[in-house]
Amino acid sequence: MATVFPTGLDSFATLIDNVDTVEAKHPNDRADAIEALEAKIGVNNSIVSNSLDYLIKSSNSIDPGHLHSVKNFYQAKGITNIISGGTFADMTDMSITQIFPEIDTWITFSAPIYTIAGSGYFRIMVDGDEKTMTSLVISGLTGGYSRVIPVFMQIKETLSAGSHTIKVQWYSNNSMQQAASLYGDRILIVR
Repeated sequence: MATVFPTGLDSFATLIDNVDTVEAKHPNDRADAIEALEAKIGVNNSIVSNSLDYLIKSSNSIDPGHLHSVKNFYQAKGITNIISGGTFADMTDMSITQIFPEIDTWITFSAPIYTIAGSGYFRIMVDGDEKTMTSLVISGLTGGYSRVIPVFMQIKETLSAGSHTIKVQWYSNNSMQQAASLYGDRILIVR
């Protein structure tokens, strides 16, 4: 019997000493199966594109091999200190413009915000449309005390194929700061 591997699994008869007569086909069938396994696995640094060695090790292998196709990943990072104004404005360095395939994306923004008191508003915009907004309100701080408050927003957004601009806008009524040099960077991620 010739091997059916890798399209199927072989089934071999179990032979018993002093009962069964071993014929040449018995070890030959097993040898055929071993050769099929070796061909499927491949030799080290195989160039056979459907061998497991090639799929796992070759940098030329694509999904479902060594390099897996991944959703697009884009990041904007703000490292300068910035102060908000009294109306919504683009947050410095928090804008990503890319050409996307039609895709479901996660948009994430995070930043530590420094303030003494007041209200701050943050929103994620996609192509000029507000997709989500959050706010923080600080009151009761006296004597010049301040706080650093983490702001985090995340939304799932389906983008049509084409160019899209994703950005963060903010404003406050008390000149809130994003002091990246002291408290950490602001980050916008689209994945």
